[in-house]
Amino acid sequence: MKTVVPDIQKLLQVSGDLLLLIDRAGTIVYKSEIPVTIEPYFQKTPAVADSLCSVVTPDRGGVIQLILHDIIENKRPFKSEAEFADEAANTHFISITYLPQLNRVGDVEIIYVLMHDISQQKIFERKLSAQAKSISNLIELAHAVIIGIDTRGYITDWNTHSALLTGYTKNEAYTKKFKDLLLLDTYKPVFENQLKLSINGKSEQNFEVVVKCKNGMLLTVLVNITPRTNSGGQVIGSVVVGHDVTELVQHRKTLEEKVQERNRELMQALKNEREMLDLKKRLTALASKELYAPLVQLHTDVELLTTQLPQLLQPEIETRINHLEKRINQLMLLVDGMLRHTSKTLKK
Repeated sequence: MKTVVPDIQKLLQVSGDLLLLIDRAGTIVYKSEIPVTIEPYFQKTPAVADSLCSVVTPDRGGVIQLILHDIIENKRPFKSEAEFADEAANTHFISITYLPQLNRVGDVEIIYVLMHDISQQKIFERKLSAQAKSISNLIELAHAVIIGIDTRGYITDWNTHSALLTGYTKNEAYTKKFKDLLLLDTYKPVFENQLKLSINGKSEQNFEVVVKCKNGMLLTVLVNITPRTNSGGQVIGSVVVGHDVTELVQHRKTLEEKVQERNRELMQALKNEREMLDLKKRLTALASKELYAPLVQLHTDVELLTTQLPQLLQPEIETRINHLEKRINQLMLLVDGMLRHTSKTLKK
């Protein structure tokens, strides 16, 4: 059966790695072809019989000497990373693995040095780190209450706005339960119910709670609880995001009171209007019943007296005039009573 020996050099070319074999003194006894991305790491091209420490910059040479000394003493592999720039000022990163090979008596005889370009990985990691830092700064400085709590309700994160709004510092808030530190008793059941939903992976709509500050002030905060998961998708806590809506709530209550007052005024105006209509109907009915008929009769009597005046004697004329005067006085009293009643009703 034939043994198939892989072409190490071709394998290293494909992977873009550099393999060096060095002895205990750090002298290069074998080297593969140097990839372009790793060339800037050396101050001169390494060759067999060169010292590894001499082909790199003096600061790197000192580090390599310490690493080799540690490997020879401990007889264990070692891994490090290096950052450098090429002539175009482009930054490169390489991973360097030192693997010692022991002889029969257990001493280090040869050290395999494998160099691998990790520039893309490091640049990606730095971008992620910068984004994470940017998000962290955004959360810390956001003009909103952002609080992290674990699955038991204990506070784990506390941004600057939370401290400014409530008066509690980070040290005062950490290891405290959110509901015990901030909420009134009437709002604790509502919060616990929403927290349970969040732990089960559900994000509910905003709801209002009253928060008690360190100085005793009560604030109305509109909050939302969102599940916080780890890389495996497991819920490890929740994030509480809130906004102080105290002024908005007070403004809303003021508007509601004004609307209610306006409604009362409108209802009273409608009531007054109905009463005026009722009064008008009553006056019309009263005038038709109590005034119209007597006035018609009075008018008829006056016409009759006028036509009979030449035939009547003076005493009879005076008697009829006195009778007409009494009826007129009665009508005047009736009208006066109606006007007084109307005046009182209007005042009410």
